[in-house]
Amino acid sequence: QTKDKIINKRKRVSLRTKRNKHISDLYKNVNQDDSTDINTMDIDNTPSKIQNIKLNSITNKNYPLLPLARYYNSTLSVVAQKTVSRMDPNVKRSICKCCKTPLIPGLTSDINVDDNEVKYEIVCKSCHTKREFKSDNPDYCLFTEKAALTPDIYEKYLEELSKENKKEKKSKK
Repeated sequence: QTKDKIINKRKRVSLRTKRNKHISDLYKNVNQDDSTDINTMDIDNTPSKIQNIKLNSITNKNYPLLPLARYYNSTLSVVAQKTVSRMDPNVKRSICKCCKTPLIPGLTSDINVDDNEVKYEIVCKSCHTKREFKSDNPDYCLFTEKAALTPDIYEKYLEELSKENKKEKKSKK
C-alpha cells in the first residue's frame, strides 16, 4: 500500500492537463442526491456546484466548428513561420496563443478593461489564458499602420539626400 501511495505522489501530470483541469471538471458527472435532470432544473434552486456547471453551459456553448477553426489557426501560424512572413497584429491578437481558439468577444473570450484604462486583458474562455495589452500610449502605431515606402516617397528622400550632399560639398570648399 505504501508503494502505491509513493507511485501516485510521483506520477507526473502534463502541463496541458494541469492547465485544463478545470475544463475537465466541468464535464465530470455530478453526484446528485435526487434524480433530477440538470437541464430541467431552475438555476436559483440548485446547489452551487450544479449551478456553476449550468451557468458555464449557458456561456460556453458548444460550437461545432471550433475544432476546425483551431486547426486552421494552427496551420496559419505554421505557414507564417515557414514562409518567414509577419502576420498582421490584429490577426495575432484574435487568436489564443495557448489553444489557438479564435477570440471572439462575448463568445469565446472576455475583455476586461482596467479602471485607469491603462491596459486591457483578453481572457480565452476555453483555456482561460490571459493576455494583456497596454492602451495608454496615444502615439503607439502598429507596423502595418506605418506608412510604407512607396516609390514617390523614395524619390523625395533621394532628392533630399542629393541636396544635403551638395550643401556639404559647397561648405567644404
